[in-house]
Amino acid sequence: MNRHFNGIILMAMIMILACIMSKQVHAKDFNFRDTYWGMSSKDVQDREFEKSGLLGLLEVKKHGNIAEYIYADTIAEIDVEITYVFVNDKLFGAKYDCKPSGDPYKCFGDGATMREILERKYGKTKVDILNNTRHKLNELSGTEIAEATRLGLLFFNYSWSLPETMITLDIHGDSTNVKTSVEYGTTDEKLLKELDYEENNYEENKGQNDF
Repeated sequence: MNRHFNGIILMAMIMILACIMSKQVHAKDFNFRDTYWGMSSKDVQDREFEKSGLLGLLEVKKHGNIAEYIYADTIAEIDVEITYVFVNDKLFGAKYDCKPSGDPYKCFGDGATMREILERKYGKTKVDILNNTRHKLNELSGTEIAEATRLGLLFFNYSWSLPETMITLDIHGDSTNVKTSVEYGTTDEKLLKELDYEENNYEENKGQNDF
């Protein structure tokens, strides 16, 4: 009796351990939120529904075999639009776009928050700065840097290269608002070739589709 009972406990412990290890391995495969490159749009929608709910889906854009699914959510207290990009119904890219919400400088501060989060997770990285002002960056105050960015005179670009993913944080302006985005893209050559083919094919047939 005791031997049988001990056997049941051992089997239960093995099953629990296997479940935990399975979740840990699966989590390592995620490339963006709870998704990974190559997933179908339906699988991504199911995952996103668990995070942001049905009301999170804002729009679906399609041209040829390329599709974009756009959601809304809040991450780290930042309101964002989330775009998933599919080619032949395979996920190959995604991004967060900060929403200005009426404050032209809001996304500048949000960009700093995103950079801190990304650096904590993936490590420090160099920044590429395009400076079209008449001053060196260290000659400007924080307020002046934010204003120059809003006007499109300063551009900040950070990037992280991972085994399966390239991440890029971009902070710039359009003369009205500071714009901040974090883009995630696959480095899988097969998926990238599919994307190039579909983009070229769409451009070649775009005129024909209008008749």
